[in-house]
Amino acid sequence: MAEFISKEARVKTLIKHAFVVSVDPSIGDIDGGDILIENGVISAVGISIEAEGAEPIDATGCIAIPGFVDTHRHFWEGALRSSTADWALLDFAGNMLVLASTCLRPQDMYATSLQGGLEALNAGVTTVADYCHNVISPEHAEQAVQGLRDSGVRAIWCYSFNQTLPARSGFADMQSRLAFLEDFGTRQFSAPGELVTLGVCPEEMAYWPTSRDSVVKSFELARHFGAPIFVHANGYTVGDGEYPGEVELIDGFGLLGPDLTLVHMGYTKESEWQRLGEAGVNVSFTPETELQMGMNMPPITAAKATGVNISIGVDITANNSGDLFTQMRMALQIERAKLAAPHAGALYSRTGIDCAEALYWGTMGGARAVGLQDRIGSLTPGKDADVVLLRADGIAMVGWDRGNPSATVVQQAGTHVVDTVLVRGRVVKRDGRLLADERRACALLEQTSRHVRTEAAKQGGFDLSTEELYGRLSSRMAAADGQAA
Repeated sequence: MAEFISKEARVKTLIKHAFVVSVDPSIGDIDGGDILIENGVISAVGISIEAEGAEPIDATGCIAIPGFVDTHRHFWEGALRSSTADWALLDFAGNMLVLASTCLRPQDMYATSLQGGLEALNAGVTTVADYCHNVISPEHAEQAVQGLRDSGVRAIWCYSFNQTLPARSGFADMQSRLAFLEDFGTRQFSAPGELVTLGVCPEEMAYWPTSRDSVVKSFELARHFGAPIFVHANGYTVGDGEYPGEVELIDGFGLLGPDLTLVHMGYTKESEWQRLGEAGVNVSFTPETELQMGMNMPPITAAKATGVNISIGVDITANNSGDLFTQMRMALQIERAKLAAPHAGALYSRTGIDCAEALYWGTMGGARAVGLQDRIGSLTPGKDADVVLLRADGIAMVGWDRGNPSATVVQQAGTHVVDTVLVRGRVVKRDGRLLADERRACALLEQTSRHVRTEAAKQGGFDLSTEELYGRLSSRMAAADGQAA
C-alpha cells in the first residue's frame, strides 16, 4: 500500500475550474480556480494554471476544500453501528467499554479500522485521530494499524493506556504497556513520510485507578516519539455535581502543552480554560455524542475567550454518522442558540458566530490539534494535497451563494455531494465512488459485527442491568488497581 501511494504521488495533477475555498487568508476564495499538485504536494493555487503533462481533473461545478481533519474517533466501536443510539453515558461505558470491548479479536480491529478509514474518506475526512482504547493485546494493536494503512486514510493511531480485563489482556501491568509502546512505536512509526503516525492517549483519570508516575511516564513516552497526546477530560461531573478536576490534575503534574488535545471538556472551570489558553492546549468537541450522553453543550465561547484552539470529531460511529458536516453544523448551531439565549425570544441581529469559523474547526483547527498545521488543513502551496471536491451544481446545492461559500459547505453540503477526494495527491474517491474494494471492507465489518454481537449475547447481552454491568466494572477497576500496585 505505501509503495502504491508513493508511486501515485509522483504523478502531476491539475484540478481545473473549481470554486476554491482555501481556508488560507493569504489566498482566500477563488471562483474558477485551479490547483496544481506535484509529487503529492500543492505547488500552485490560482487561475489559468498551465502544467504540461499533468493529469487533469475537471472540477467545473465543484467547490474545492481542504480535506477535513477529525480529532476524535474510535474506529473499533464501528462494529456496533446503531446499537448505542439510545444509550446514555452510563449505558455506553458499561456495554461498550466493559462488555463489547472484550469480544473483539485482532481481525476485528483490522476490519473496523479498514471500514472506518474508508467511511471517513467517503465523507471527505482525510485525516482522523483514532483514539484506540481497546488495545487488549499486541496483536490487536498490529491489526488496528494495518487496517488504517490499507484504507489509505491519513491517521494518527493513538495508543491508549486504558486498563483492560486481565483475563483477556496481553499486558501484565503498566510497565509492560510502556515497554510495548516503546517497541511498537519504534517498529511501526519510524519510517518518514508515512500516512499513519503515532499518537498517545494516557489513562482516563476519572475512570480508572491511576498514579502520578504512570500518567507522567505515558506523557513522557509520547513526547519521546513526538506524538500528539489526547485525553478524555472534564466530560461529566463527579460526586455531588463537582467538576472532575482532570485539567487541574494534568496541570499539577506539569504536563500541559501544545501537543495536548483534551476531548469533550463540557464541565470546565473558567480558571482551567485560562491555564489551557496559556499553555497552548487544544480541545476537541464532539457535539453529537456530547448532547446524547449528557456531557453538556460544547463550551465554544469559553474556549475562544482564552485562545484555546478548537477542533471537532465524530467520536462514536456506533451512534453517529462518520462525517464532519454534521458535527460542524451541530457545533455551530448549538453555540448560536447559546448566544441567543440572553435575548429571551426578542428579535436581534446577527448570530454572533459565522460558518467560516465552523469550517476552520473542521480543517485548520484539526490540523493544529494533531500537530500537522504545516502539512494539511488548508489549500496552501507547499502543503500535502489533501483535497476534497464537493459537487455543487446538483439538486442539493444549486443556487448557492458565491459570496459565502463557507456557509454552503457547512450548512448545505454532506457526504452525498463529496465527489472526489485526494490524500497526498492520490485520488481515493472519484465521481462519487471510492476506488478501494468497498465490498470487501463491508463484508469484513459485517462479519465482525455479527461476531461481537454473538459473543456479547453469550455474556448476557446489552440488556444487562446497570448494577450488573457496574459490578463487572468495579471488578475490572479493582484488578487494574492491583496491577498498578
